[in-house]
Amino acid sequence: MRYQKKLGLNDKTGIEINIPSEVSGGVPDPQRKIINTKYLLKSFLNKNIDKYFKEDFDYDDEYKDEIIEEIISWTEYEDILTRGEVVRRLDSFGILPEKKNYLVIEKV
Repeated sequence: MRYQKKLGLNDKTGIEINIPSEVSGGVPDPQRKIINTKYLLKSFLNKNIDKYFKEDFDYDDEYKDEIIEEIISWTEYEDILTRGEVVRRLDSFGILPEKKNYLVIEKV
């Protein structure tokens, strides 16, 4: 990160362009990307995980929260989980790992 700042990669360019105002971007930071990915994953799971539980599977909000935290913790593993391992784990939690979400558009 030291050289990026010395080179001004995080600063405004000062070039006048036809937009209201220029903002400084930001040098990609791997740690920030991990934090953002975890946040987005948690947000998605909180909104959608109910759609993926097996039809007759009985669960409560506490169980759902535990599962979401467990899934998010997988991002911290040194060794990347194989797709097969992810499918196996999700299935053991009562989640349909292969469920597809189809967008249904109804005619009015």
